[in-house]
Amino acid sequence: MSERIVLAARAIVKRFGAVTALGGVSFELRAGEVHALCGENGAGKSTLIKLLAGVHPHGSYEGEIRVDGKTAGFRSTRDAERAGIAIIHQELALFPDMSVGENLFLGAFPRRRGRIDWDCVYARSAVTLADCGIRLDPAVRVGDLGVGQQQLVEIARAVGRKPKVLVLDEPTAALARHEIDTLLDLVRRLRSRDVACVFISHKLDEVFAIADRITVLRDGCAQGTLNAAETDAGEIIRRMVGRRIEDHYPRRQPTPGRTLLALRGVDVKAPADGTLSLGGIEFEARAGEVLGIGGLMGAGRTELLLHLMGLWGTRIAGTVEIDGRPLVARNPREALAQGLALVTEDRKRFGLVSPQGVTFNVSLSSLRRMRRGLFVDRDREVGHAKAIVEELRIKVQSLEQPVGTLSGGNQQKVVLGRMLLTQPQVLLLDEPTRGIDVGAKLEVYELINRLTGAGQSIVLVSSELGELLGLSDRIVMLCEGRVGGTFDRAAGDPAAAAGRRDGATGARRMNRLATRELSMLIALVAIWAFFAWQEPVFLSARNLSLLSVELAVTAVLALGMLVVLLPGQIDLSAGSGVGLAGAVAAVLVFWHDVPAPVALSIATLGAVVVWSAMGALIAIERIPAFIMTLGGLLVFRGLHWLVIENQTVPVVEGGSTNAYSLLTTYYLPDVAGYVLAGLAVTAIVASALTAWKRRQSYGFPVDDGELTFLKLFVPAQLVFLVVIVTNGYRGVPIALVILGLVAVLVHQLVTNTPFGRYLYAIGGNEEAAAVSGVPVRNTIIGAYALMGSIVALTGFMQTAYSGASTSTVGSLMELDAVAACVIGGTSLRGGRGTVPGVLFGALIMASLLNGMTLMAVSPEAKYIARGIVLALAVWLDLRLGKDR
Repeated sequence: MSERIVLAARAIVKRFGAVTALGGVSFELRAGEVHALCGENGAGKSTLIKLLAGVHPHGSYEGEIRVDGKTAGFRSTRDAERAGIAIIHQELALFPDMSVGENLFLGAFPRRRGRIDWDCVYARSAVTLADCGIRLDPAVRVGDLGVGQQQLVEIARAVGRKPKVLVLDEPTAALARHEIDTLLDLVRRLRSRDVACVFISHKLDEVFAIADRITVLRDGCAQGTLNAAETDAGEIIRRMVGRRIEDHYPRRQPTPGRTLLALRGVDVKAPADGTLSLGGIEFEARAGEVLGIGGLMGAGRTELLLHLMGLWGTRIAGTVEIDGRPLVARNPREALAQGLALVTEDRKRFGLVSPQGVTFNVSLSSLRRMRRGLFVDRDREVGHAKAIVEELRIKVQSLEQPVGTLSGGNQQKVVLGRMLLTQPQVLLLDEPTRGIDVGAKLEVYELINRLTGAGQSIVLVSSELGELLGLSDRIVMLCEGRVGGTFDRAAGDPAAAAGRRDGATGARRMNRLATRELSMLIALVAIWAFFAWQEPVFLSARNLSLLSVELAVTAVLALGMLVVLLPGQIDLSAGSGVGLAGAVAAVLVFWHDVPAPVALSIATLGAVVVWSAMGALIAIERIPAFIMTLGGLLVFRGLHWLVIENQTVPVVEGGSTNAYSLLTTYYLPDVAGYVLAGLAVTAIVASALTAWKRRQSYGFPVDDGELTFLKLFVPAQLVFLVVIVTNGYRGVPIALVILGLVAVLVHQLVTNTPFGRYLYAIGGNEEAAAVSGVPVRNTIIGAYALMGSIVALTGFMQTAYSGASTSTVGSLMELDAVAACVIGGTSLRGGRGTVPGVLFGALIMASLLNGMTLMAVSPEAKYIARGIVLALAVWLDLRLGKDR
């Protein structure tokens, strides 16, 4: 190891709002040195390396970073890469559909005559992999590799670019023992080449096996730098947690009771190829006992737990009993109902709905027991969440804090809390301490003691032998999908570390909602100002009344699109469906003399059935929603033309006495409009004050009196302004009343019912939602069924507003609906969106179309303008998504 300092951080201070993540940290890295960073989750390790990588740019922190003795002002990660700093983050940044070789050279492909030289790519890839001691075919698809192999490919890619400094953030978390040995050998090889390495790990045995020096962080402050050869794990832990830990695996004396889980001769076929993956599995787990499941990676440990929850494989022989009753679990929902719960090894993929808050995640699996009628009882929900937070000592700023902003240990405890709230008899823990710090580990161990002391049974899978030996009362060893033996708890002192609970939570997510809302408001004002300047009639009472009808039609369909987008789906057939539904009703009423209410009911029922069928194909057969609904677009458009026989079907016959035309031609009398406005304002104020009081009782942040008054005053004024303007023409349009009713119903549905929570959960993390017992398929089918009813309603309104059913009715309305949702903050990836945001977005889209019509803009130009708005909305969604 050289004495030359290649990288130095001097007195670094980094703040996120009122939270100080780093408080004057200094750090030095020498050439050819492996320097370990140790600390609990939230201690500041990730923040420090993000500064070194340029993720937090120069100017966003105090202090100085120097590379080779020169001050470095990294403005981006690209600047850090140019300076020779490569960072391997915990979240892999590989492209699963590309080969290993393509991943290694992406962005720097060797070329021959302007084309990629594939022979050179794979030849150099083979050399790079061999140089790193990795045995992989460079032509294999990365998505076909295991997580551990993907981690090694990520490291090889960084090494292939010959960095001066390599930062490894928890590089062994997902690796098997032989892969860990390969990685540590690679680090030693790099050290011999004078490459400096920063090594971050919660596994102190690995730290002492590879590190030259160790710097300890606690609560954003450095607790000293020690030579690894001159200290021990006990001293490192003391500096990390502020005290010594005497008992690394606190385990009470077990008092096993009755058998709660029994497997007898269980054979399971793998879902992919139908081969026998688990054979002859037999064991029992008793009340008050921890049953450990050991074995190498690939032995079938995780697959066994997933099978018990109904998530993996098909049982072809044997029985499973829980508390003496046959366990019939075709899915996690049924397993949870019978007293079985699982905490998975991959909390980000299967355990958390990251954009949502702590309360949402904790209560997700128990919503059915928290209902009052059709609605979620918020008092009970928050009460249970607060109890879990206090019991597990989850460190949060608020129960509404997105779980994605919590430290790893606190995230793990949220997943544990959700499963505990289901009151399971048997709790399956798959690698419960993976990726969390020593303090959080100890709290998980203490929780295991409390649960077994209360008579529950724990089935524990762990790759850490010391943890398995230290916590288990009995251990079942698996080997290639079969039981290799069952052993009583072994005595010993496994080398591992534990400590107190997590330190400070992760950096707070930047709130981008204000930026979006301000942008929307500015855009709306600009649109109105422009059209009023070009066409003064834009602000006339007559035109604003017409605009309100156009808004109602666009917004109703957009609210249906919101329901579909929340679970991460889409409906490109909506516009064609609007035209078809309106045509069916019009033909029945005006060509066949069917009473309007009957015709509208027939068309609505047909739409619900058809959209439910599409939802079933999407949810069950896994046909991509984009393809399924694109096909629907073509089919419905063709059927529309067939139904109307390429003619025009007027809907104005019968005038004000016809129920069909009344959807957009009827206006409430002036007095009725004011009464309706008064009722609406009263409801808004009552709802807001109730929510304010509840938030205060829950301990959530609340607005001060002036801001609360402003938030109530502005909507109330807008409601009465709409009534005054529309009364200046003919009165409040019935279409606007329909929009209000639909908006209230959808808002209640998505915010206050289990179905609505399920929509957000599926869109936020479908796999985690499934593990949590959410009926994913039924929820998606239900979303499309609701979309069908809204498509039909929109079809009636749009056809009535057009005055006739023609071949152009509904054309491109699905794109207007998507644009309205995205402008209003709904994510195309799912999991995020609100009814008020959609209404605001629909107002922007309706204003654009209305203004362009007044200006006699050509249809071609309208299409171009709508396309630009949609593209900008999607860009804004993606941009804000990156910032979260």
